[in-house]
Amino acid sequence: VSQFVIGKRNNQPQRAVNLIPIASPLALTLYRLTITGTRFDFTTDVTPTVAEITAGLVAALAQDLWITITPYVAGDHVRLGGNVYICTTGGTSGATGPTGTGTGIVDGTVVWDFQGLTQDVVGTDNTTDLDVTSADAPGGSAAAGIPFDLETDRTLWLTIKDNTPDPGIAADLQAVRDINDDWYGVTGDWWDELTADAMATVIETLQRIHIWTNQDTDVLDPANLTDAFSNLNAKAFERSGGIWHSKPGDGFPSAAWIGSIFPLDPGETTWKFVTLTGVAADAFTGSEASALLAKKANNYVRVAGLDITQEGVMHQGEFIDTVRSLDFVAQRIAEDVFGHLKAQANAGRKVPYTDLGVASVQNIVDGRLQSATVPGGGPGQIFTTDPAP
Repeated sequence: VSQFVIGKRNNQPQRAVNLIPIASPLALTLYRLTITGTRFDFTTDVTPTVAEITAGLVAALAQDLWITITPYVAGDHVRLGGNVYICTTGGTSGATGPTGTGTGIVDGTVVWDFQGLTQDVVGTDNTTDLDVTSADAPGGSAAAGIPFDLETDRTLWLTIKDNTPDPGIAADLQAVRDINDDWYGVTGDWWDELTADAMATVIETLQRIHIWTNQDTDVLDPANLTDAFSNLNAKAFERSGGIWHSKPGDGFPSAAWIGSIFPLDPGETTWKFVTLTGVAADAFTGSEASALLAKKANNYVRVAGLDITQEGVMHQGEFIDTVRSLDFVAQRIAEDVFGHLKAQANAGRKVPYTDLGVASVQNIVDGRLQSATVPGGGPGQIFTTDPAP
């Protein structure tokens, strides 16, 4: 890899994530949504209901502005000075409000804990579920913006589903290509099916690859065949592959994966067994692991004490390293043939459309194929010697 290109998303997404609590909520349990590092908490009582969980979290996501000389109760969330605080001891606020990033912050007779920075998101209470959506301000109106990262304990939720509409990723990609088209792989902060589908559709027409991350929990259900991976697999995308991860914005698994492999030579690498720097491994039940394998959903797990990626495949099922290796050889053949044609032109000659001229091009192609075929295996081998390429 000699360079990487950073492209701007002119068409910002309006990220929308739907969460459905489990039908029998746990009593006295912390339900936490961590939005781009900020904690929004609701703790259930002894007789919890789904409705109280959705209402409690939506109230927290409102990030109401702190008000002086106002009664607050434990669990209330407020914003002040760009920070979010949670009330840990109820009382009446003072004259200046909470400050700093610590815990046990005294404000009048209220005690607060710092939860993180304010986030431009808004919650919608649907009684049986809730939506978290990008907003124009903390607790404001739904609007497009920088995608937020959402982390939570997935065991507390029946489903977590990213319903973000495609904002126009194909146009964004074309804008990047118009300025710099010298790149091979693409990834980014799209974690939803529709945007990934749109990107995959474009990449399928190019000699490039696309790797993305998704956290939809229905992918883990063996009985669900309409999830993001099942749908993209049905389209047999040969140049796009996805990795399932519970925290797509924490370490950016797809980017870490590409960054680990691209510096290495094609033909000598595998996209399986890779340890990703800065990415935490997930843990799955037996049925979840089977679902991921069946749906060609790459994942990141701990095996024998080591964190590794598996299985390293595209949505169509082909191994990512195979696609990259074939692309490498095809690109080098094109470069070799062009170099031959240019060298002849520099010498005042052309490659004639004769047997000798065609043979000279064939020799160039054969030479590159042979360089990718090392008898007995070894460094640089991409093709097998038997059968010959």
